[in-house]
Amino acid sequence: MRSNTWRGGTGTGEELDWLVPFADYDRKIEVEKPKPKPTPGEEKITGTVVHYYFDRGFGFAKVPGREKDAFIHATELQQAGIDRVVRGDKLRFKLRIDERSGREIAVNISDIH
Repeated sequence: MRSNTWRGGTGTGEELDWLVPFADYDRKIEVEKPKPKPTPGEEKITGTVVHYYFDRGFGFAKVPGREKDAFIHATELQQAGIDRVVRGDKLRFKLRIDERSGREIAVNISDIH
């Protein structure tokens, strides 16, 4: 029985016969671009800070009615002019889906006094 693995050879080309299906390597393949993930909502929602790691620059907020916590990044807090958050602080924000991780992230954050 003939094997589909290259074992070296005498240079006759027979050892490369298994590559024939791949011979049209220069053919262009149409790749479908990934569709943007839908945003969970455009309305601002209220969440409660459950963890925030100042040394790492990120944290999480509990969103009522959702199983997973929303990710909060330090740059979003800085853009909102918020210097410090602690557990239990209420924040208003919109949710977006992060393209890399697929997680919900908080954007357009505002502080509730």
